[in-house]
Amino acid sequence: MSRKDRRCVTYVVLEPEVEAHLYERRRGRRSLGDMVRRAVEAGLAREDLGVGPVPAIGRRLPVQLPARVEVALAADGRDRAMLIQSAMMVGLNLA
Repeated sequence: MSRKDRRCVTYVVLEPEVEAHLYERRRGRRSLGDMVRRAVEAGLAREDLGVGPVPAIGRRLPVQLPARVEVALAADGRDRAMLIQSAMMVGLNLA
């Protein structure tokens, strides 16, 4: 997914400590968007995903999620931004 389709981009808010954690964990030349996508996929794979609030302050990172993740988000029925944020935090083991 090197070319982002503006219609499919989701903005994820990264708090400074989460952004620092992502920079610390990334290997090679992976982008922050790729790291967030991987974390969201890992978080959605867990059954006990609780939904937490979206931070008010932080860097807004555009992320394009794969179709299988979009389908899972649409089927959940909860607030999309909160679900993405929670899945990312669980996937990064910060929740």
